[in-house]
Amino acid sequence: MDQPLIHNPHDKFFKEAFSHIDVVRSFVETYLQSRVHFRINLNNFQLYQNDSVDSSLKEAFSDLIYKTETIPEKVPVYLLFEHKRTLDPHADTQIKNYELMLRQNLLRSHSVDSAYIIPIIIYNGERNCNLSCDNKLISYTKYSRDFSCEFFDVSHMPDDQIRGSAFLRIVFLALKYVPGEQILNKLDDFAVLFKEMPEGIIEIYLNTFSHYVESAAPKNIRQQLVERIRSWERRMDMPEVSELFQRLKNEGREEGVKEGIKKGIEKGKIEGKNEGKIEGKIEGKIEGKIEDALRMLQKGMSKELIQEITGLPAEKIDELEEIWK
Repeated sequence: MDQPLIHNPHDKFFKEAFSHIDVVRSFVETYLQSRVHFRINLNNFQLYQNDSVDSSLKEAFSDLIYKTETIPEKVPVYLLFEHKRTLDPHADTQIKNYELMLRQNLLRSHSVDSAYIIPIIIYNGERNCNLSCDNKLISYTKYSRDFSCEFFDVSHMPDDQIRGSAFLRIVFLALKYVPGEQILNKLDDFAVLFKEMPEGIIEIYLNTFSHYVESAAPKNIRQQLVERIRSWERRMDMPEVSELFQRLKNEGREEGVKEGIKKGIEKGKIEGKNEGKIEGKIEGKIEGKIEDALRMLQKGMSKELIQEITGLPAEKIDELEEIWK
């Protein structure tokens, strides 16, 4: 792949967050299940691998496709996740085309005789929107009935309606508040949510959140946000997060969370730094990305998706795949 499909930090954050099956499971259970007339199996989600999708669909559909099934009929269900920061007048036609292209791909591959296909748009733009797909998206199965694409405007969703797992709430609240200056008043709310997470997964999710803040928050407040996140190390009421910072510091990998969010903010200050220190930080970043890539390979994620999320070269991911095998 010559160019990554992700072009802005909002897309990158969304795609990285929703590459975790537990986030997708919480989203479906909390928001989607009540909108459809069939029961969705929450324990059988699989990322629909890019290499099983034809090139035209990969070029058109930039985000994530998940496969599961209905209960008890076991009819396949395909969830087409698309993130939007802006909506054009032809968005409904675009979504319809996604659905048709996936259907044609499934028919050509003879992989299923019938299936539900549900396009889902997660929107975090400034303008208050309520997309209505005029063209009904019809499931080609004997269990079918018409339904439109599912649209979620998280930017204008009331905070008390943002529910689900701790990280799903972090994702939606981040998409809502990080692009604006309100994030300064909301940052401590994120700290509370991180306290709800099991210790073993805090590091991955905190890193994802921190990099989003670094790249998407208004430039004039980024330094303040950096200092606020760094102050979590001293929070006596959230020992899990505080201990995480201490452990990363002791392991020499503090760059992955604390220094990592300074990338871009500290540009122009690099001159005069010790060359060996810079090289050590770069090595720390690469090491963290390699560990993330190995975890993603273990989850069965496609190499193309791993490359888009981590930024590692395709050759390095191939090498890691051989090691993991």
